[in-house]
Amino acid sequence: MEPHENLPRCGNRNLAFGPAQMLGSETAVEHPSMHWHRLLRFRGDYRNCPLAEDEPCAKLGLGHHVLREARRVFSGTCRPMADSTDSLKLDDYLARLLAALDSGVEGGNSHAPTVDLSARQGLPSQGGPQAEAAIPVSHEGSLSEVIPGPGNAGVPLRVAPGSPLRIGRFELRRQLGKGGCGIVFLAFDPKLQREVALKIPRPEMLLSADARKRLIREAQAAAEFDHPNLVPVYETGEFGPLCYIATAFCPGQTLGQWLEKQAFPVPVRQAARLVAIVAEAVQHAHDRGVLHRDLKPNNIILQPVREDPLAEEPPVGSCQLRGEYFIPRVVDFGLAKLMERGEPSDTRTWQILGTPKYMAPEQALAKHRDLGPAADVYALGAILYELLTGCAPYDGATDVEVLRQVIDGQLNPPRQIRPDIPRDLEAICLKAMEKNPGRRYRTAIDLADDLRRFLDGKPTIARPLNWLGRVARWARRNDQLVALIIVSAIAVVMIGVGTWYMGETRRLKNDQERARSDQELRARLERQRDYAQYIYATFLSLRSGNRDEAKDYLEAARMIATYLNEPLDFPYRHLSRLVQLPRQDIPTFANRVTALAVSADLRYLCWAYPDGTLTLWDIAQSRPVQTWKHTTQEMQNAGKTSLHLAFVGPQSKTLLVCNETAEAPHLSVWTLHSEGTMAPLANLPAVFQSPWLRCATSPDGRFSCVEHRDGTVLLWDWFEQKVAAQTRWPQSVKEMHVRTLPSGCEVAFATRDGTVGLWDGRSPPRMLPPLDNSSRITSLAFTAEGKIALGSNTGLWILEKGKQWKQQGNSPVRWVFSSPHGLLTYVKPGRFSLQQEARFWEWPVVEHGEITTAALDANGRLLCTAGEDGFVRLWRIPGDPHELGVLQVPLIQGVFVSEESPQGVLLDAQKRFFPLADSQNAPLPSPSLPILDAFLTQDGSLRVFLADGSTIRDEQWTGPKRRLVRQWRLPPAAQVRWAKFSRPAGHLLAADHLGRLYLWNTADVPSAAPSIIETSSGKVVAEAVLARDASLLAARWDRSAISIWSVAENSWKLTLSIPDATDFCFVENSGFLATAGERGAIRLWSLESGREAATFLGHIGAATCLALSPDQRTLISGGANGEVIFWDLRAQREVFRQRRHDGPVRHIRFANRGRWLITATSDQVALWQTSE
Repeated sequence: MEPHENLPRCGNRNLAFGPAQMLGSETAVEHPSMHWHRLLRFRGDYRNCPLAEDEPCAKLGLGHHVLREARRVFSGTCRPMADSTDSLKLDDYLARLLAALDSGVEGGNSHAPTVDLSARQGLPSQGGPQAEAAIPVSHEGSLSEVIPGPGNAGVPLRVAPGSPLRIGRFELRRQLGKGGCGIVFLAFDPKLQREVALKIPRPEMLLSADARKRLIREAQAAAEFDHPNLVPVYETGEFGPLCYIATAFCPGQTLGQWLEKQAFPVPVRQAARLVAIVAEAVQHAHDRGVLHRDLKPNNIILQPVREDPLAEEPPVGSCQLRGEYFIPRVVDFGLAKLMERGEPSDTRTWQILGTPKYMAPEQALAKHRDLGPAADVYALGAILYELLTGCAPYDGATDVEVLRQVIDGQLNPPRQIRPDIPRDLEAICLKAMEKNPGRRYRTAIDLADDLRRFLDGKPTIARPLNWLGRVARWARRNDQLVALIIVSAIAVVMIGVGTWYMGETRRLKNDQERARSDQELRARLERQRDYAQYIYATFLSLRSGNRDEAKDYLEAARMIATYLNEPLDFPYRHLSRLVQLPRQDIPTFANRVTALAVSADLRYLCWAYPDGTLTLWDIAQSRPVQTWKHTTQEMQNAGKTSLHLAFVGPQSKTLLVCNETAEAPHLSVWTLHSEGTMAPLANLPAVFQSPWLRCATSPDGRFSCVEHRDGTVLLWDWFEQKVAAQTRWPQSVKEMHVRTLPSGCEVAFATRDGTVGLWDGRSPPRMLPPLDNSSRITSLAFTAEGKIALGSNTGLWILEKGKQWKQQGNSPVRWVFSSPHGLLTYVKPGRFSLQQEARFWEWPVVEHGEITTAALDANGRLLCTAGEDGFVRLWRIPGDPHELGVLQVPLIQGVFVSEESPQGVLLDAQKRFFPLADSQNAPLPSPSLPILDAFLTQDGSLRVFLADGSTIRDEQWTGPKRRLVRQWRLPPAAQVRWAKFSRPAGHLLAADHLGRLYLWNTADVPSAAPSIIETSSGKVVAEAVLARDASLLAARWDRSAISIWSVAENSWKLTLSIPDATDFCFVENSGFLATAGERGAIRLWSLESGREAATFLGHIGAATCLALSPDQRTLISGGANGEVIFWDLRAQREVFRQRRHDGPVRHIRFANRGRWLITATSDQVALWQTSE
């Protein structure tokens, strides 16, 4: 037996025991490495060596064979090598080198002579000037780099400063570990330019022939391996007295190190999968005739798997442990046994090799001839036992005691330690650890296959019993418990029969009370459904233009709310405000309207149909006056016409109808009599006697500019019934616009080639600067300041100072109207825009389709539109655009409101705040730090939350003044990703980049620590919502699921699998979570069962955001098409919808105690108000 094998090592190191240790001898001796240092201290001088004397072997603790081996080495009888520098003579230089590499490692001798490694580490020497002399390196890759030549025998061994420490050609980096037979270093191979794991014998093992053979055998055993879970061998060889193995370097910790860090046992399925992978690798070694004989957690390296975003599956041979993927690799075949090769065994009789805790009983009895694959199967079962239970199968104060338990002890079943282990997996573990090798799995692959069956939910070989057999066996084993259960069941039945009659009367009484309560609840729910139905009917009546019917439905809904003693909700109060607006929606029965005219006194409205039918409408009385036709069949067949209507004359009771056709334009004048009928005027004005081409009338009905076929242009004054002016155009015109001035009139015209001119009636027409050739003019108008505005296919153009055209937009403009409140333009289909100072208002004027024609009154306060939806609508300017439209604000990033007062601000992409109620749209000061959240206080000041690294700053802005209110700090390593402040709950919620959530109660002292919520996936939280009472928190990492956190229980309550969720919010009074989906569905999820409780369908396209009214009765959802839908949660139905935006709705906020609703897209914001 080798001298270094006399004592067991602590921990999981390899052990070698002789007969004395098997008998329990515990004689204390010195560490074996100290004897080798004592031997090597004599530098090969045999005469001075204490071994030359007859010193008893027991005094040194050495065996006789060791003494003989040492004498042979020190007497110089070993055969030298050809290279004089690589001598087999083991002098003190080699001893110092190996002792230096071994120092500082568990089991090493720190008092032995060692090499000063300060030169490698760049530290100053402690040996003085003489010690600073470095031995020059003469042969790269030879032993002379670490062992000086004969001429330098008296010089202390030093490594040149800055040069690497080498063994052969390998440059040593650091020590990776140490076993019972060798030391493993991380080394660099300069020849192949790669890092390797270099294994060399321990210093005290250099004189052991068995140790050298063991190292060579390990290389031979591993050289034939080709498996992803085994470490490949690059090279093996000898270098003077040193033999080495160079293998692939596998970074990572051992399974034993990983287990020491775990606070709880490994999940059973992960443990089974890991052992199955290792068993397949062991079978690969068995197939090549190699037994490991020392399988244990410290000989399994867990190599981390690098994340590859392109990889669809983890690498082959990898497994998951605690959410991380590793590739387990079996290492250290130092005790391997080569089977079926005809080689004599090198194991001495009664010598035990391996780790006691993982030895098979036959291995602990040193029956080396009986060792086979079953020994490694036992070790795999022991590893599985430790993974499942968190402790080794056998443990004791000494290794001898552990060996006794392995041989004679009784194994404690894993389920007694950890009851949640499945019985099938326990049976697999116990079968693999049977003391009789014949009752274990025959091969390691059989163990792996049985583990795979367990993982797949199939019956296992280790436990083939059916359920009847398991029940019978349990009953026989617990006969007293079975008898007790039977007696208890009989007693329960008797007691139940005895109490049934007593409870029956009580049940009947309760049923009566419950029936009465259910009846009242059903009646209340029915009233609530009626209320929602009346609100929806109000909305339909408004959309159809029947305001009187809408008022009746609102009154019916109000009476139901009074009966139920409930306050009126937001949809009722908003529809009530819309009903009170002075608007008229006149149905035209789906007929297309081609022309509109409104009188200057806002009394009458007239429109025309394509068949020549005219309708006169009394605006004041909201009723039709007369409908008649003004054209003949010949005129209808004349081809494409352009109809022009205008009220003319001082009393606006004369209607001018101009039918502009390319071949024969026709004109008629109709006068409204006192009895309310329209009659044609027999004598037309002289200006219309000769053939004409085009006519335009001023909005006040005083002047008409008529272009004749001969190029003459006449200006007719309807008030004085005469020609006011006459001129000639340079060429035929396409568009004309006339406006009345205090001193006359002014006409703007555009020719067919794009030239724009101006005629004041007193001087010849004046041509204006031309537009670019790509612009096609569609309409003309005069602004309130007297500037000319024109619409074209390239946008809206304004003539500044009569010299230069300035473009106001690049979208095609069909119509331009001038109002004292700004320019009205028709740019987008079905939507008009109002440019009011620096703000742009836009509102929909048709339910669907496009606008066919429009007209503006003389004062610019009433806009009349006709659309493809079959309605003529009257819009008050600017009230209706503000009330029913949206405000254009580019790049809206956030909407922040005050819950107590009618205030709100917008945040754009440049981190600027814009007051929502400020007509000048002046931005507030911009912060230098990222904005996390904000809200308005009741006094009008702005509270802003800013991100400053790992700190959240709460600042109060009052005008230009800023004041720091409070700071919340995250751990130094964390960075704030986002934060939300919940005013109803008084809590601040934040997330960092490490996947953690932080919850502060703002009512606590400033120094109070937050509640830290660890996410189960470790991913960064994308979005989270806090309940109003701060009892629940909903968070999601991606769009696949939403998890619910219970603040009171401090744990994740449940996870909802919602693959298409775009937004979510709590419905707290009913215990639901509302979600919006990409397919347009709104769903309610029960927070108790986690199941879907209701589904609302109504959006065309995706539903993009959600919000709940403060009274928890109305759910508002925004869609990708800009439509906003109001849902009654009690009736679970839609009650109102309106499409005010033309893009996806991103923000929905309630303000002013629920009286305001603000919705916003990326460039539009709408204010929904209610009646007081």
